[in-house]
Amino acid sequence: MNMKEQIRAELDKAKAIVATAEKAGREMTEQEISDADTHLKTVKGLRSQLEAADGSTAVKNALDALNGEFAGTKSKAPSRGYKAARSASWAKSTDEILRAVASSGGAKALTSGTVDVPAVIGDPGEIPARPHTVLDLIVGRDRPADGNGNAIQYLRQTQRPTGAAAVADGALKPTGIATFTDVEDRLRTVAILSEPLPIRYLTDFRGLTDILRVQLGEAVITAVEDLVVSGNGSGENFTGILQTSGIQTQARSTSIAGLDYRLETSLKAKTKADEIGGTPATGYVLNPTDWENITLARIAKNPANEAEEGAKHLLHDLPVVTSTAIALGTGLVGDFSTLELVTRETDRVDIDTAGELFTKNQFRLRVEGRYTLKVGRPNAFCRFDLTPAT
Repeated sequence: MNMKEQIRAELDKAKAIVATAEKAGREMTEQEISDADTHLKTVKGLRSQLEAADGSTAVKNALDALNGEFAGTKSKAPSRGYKAARSASWAKSTDEILRAVASSGGAKALTSGTVDVPAVIGDPGEIPARPHTVLDLIVGRDRPADGNGNAIQYLRQTQRPTGAAAVADGALKPTGIATFTDVEDRLRTVAILSEPLPIRYLTDFRGLTDILRVQLGEAVITAVEDLVVSGNGSGENFTGILQTSGIQTQARSTSIAGLDYRLETSLKAKTKADEIGGTPATGYVLNPTDWENITLARIAKNPANEAEEGAKHLLHDLPVVTSTAIALGTGLVGDFSTLELVTRETDRVDIDTAGELFTKNQFRLRVEGRYTLKVGRPNAFCRFDLTPAT
């Protein structure tokens, strides 16, 4: 088997792994991701050997010939939470990655155009493990550009219908009032640039572009999470949950002697979110220090059981996400399935070598996406006070 055939064989193996997950209608497992990555790394190594052995046009054309073999299919594996979204996003962009790996431009080709960064947005109803970020709790929807501009419009419910009752034949039926508000918003660009780097790095240090795009992508996701929780709606910031009009609040509560106020307050907030919001809360968002204090307080009362619960990141039987996006002394609980993170051009990576960069033989990477948050029912959330007594 010559080197070109070896490259094709390794690419076929990677595609077969993705196809298996697609056929089963599931996300790729961690082992499948690892196996596919191994095949792609082998392809990169073979490609480097082939280019080193013969840099002629014939070799480049041979590699380009592989390009057309991977067009067309897209993974339909569902994205559910951080871990699953990682595999689903990987599968979705596998064709683009394979084309880039097989292209004639060497390492530079891997960074040309647009490459998807693994998303961390998924369906909270099917999270396979505990959520690690706020975005793991939220439904994400990619809205491709339709030529109708950057604006979005949706209905926000401010009152649920109540008052259903048993009714005798011929009697007037009760009326339930459901109140909605028309909300108009727009997608906001969240972006980050790398510093200028020598273009030789692309060939001298294999894997550098992968490291850069992942780390820059994580920076974008962190910024989006900050906006989802506490965006103030000014300038290019969209409005986050805590700044949305209509969410409930719970003051610091100490009505039960001997019970830590954080446990009491967080439970009362959950009750409000459940009862007034109308649907069960799906999770908490806490500052890491507040979560540490709650865990220590529970361990002090019941060391064995509470240490185990803390390790599971559960509070009142709900998953807890810790994030510095929420301020120390503030907690949030609610039904995160009522939110929708709208995305467009999600976390794409572009490379630039033009202008002054060209004269200095440098390149820069840019990662960006467009986002906004739809808050369908503000009263499904409750903000609560965890500040200690003064």
